[in-house]
Parts: sequence; structure tokens; C-alpha cells
Amino acid sequence: MDKLHQALRRYFGYHTFKKGQETIIKSVLEGRDTVAMLPTGGGKSLCYQLPGLLKDGTVLIVSPLLSLMEDQVQQLKMRGEKRAAALNSALTHQEKND
Repeated sequence: MDKLHQALRRYFGYHTFKKGQETIIKSVLEGRDTVAMLPTGGGKSLCYQLPGLLKDGTVLIVSPLLSLMEDQVQQLKMRGEKRAAALNSALTHQEKND
């Protein structure tokens, strides 16, 4: 089993990628600018979460959906990721500064 599939299993408990995910993730991991479109339920979140776990540095995700942002952060924290945070208009000035 290659390292990417090992990470998929380790961090998310999945054995296989959904259609298109592996190609997108490999592109991101190779440092290429990547635009990806998947249908609802197609696994877009994994396409930035897995590379974010595997690479050093900051991952910035821009989303207009506050509930999705909070859900994504909660899911990552439940998996043990301490670095995830959502920055949005619902936060106080002090929370944004922190």
C-alpha cells in the first residue's frame, strides 16, 4: 500500500478514494495550483484536508458557508488535529485577533 493510501486509512479510515480525489490530492501534494470540481458528496473536503495533514505549513480554505466551516473544524479536531480553526464574521474581535 502506498503512503497516500496509508494516510487515507490512518487519518480518515477509508480504504479507497472517491472518483477524482486521488488525482486532485496528488496535484496538490506536488505543489501545483489546482482547481477541482466535484459534485455534492464527491469528497471535496478530503482533497484539502489530507494534503493539509501531510504537508508542512498553513492550509487556507475559503468558504461562504459558516456551518460547513465549523463542521470541518470539528471533524478535524475529533481526529486529533489541533491546528484547525475557522475565521469568520461570527467571531468577536478578540477571537479574530487570537
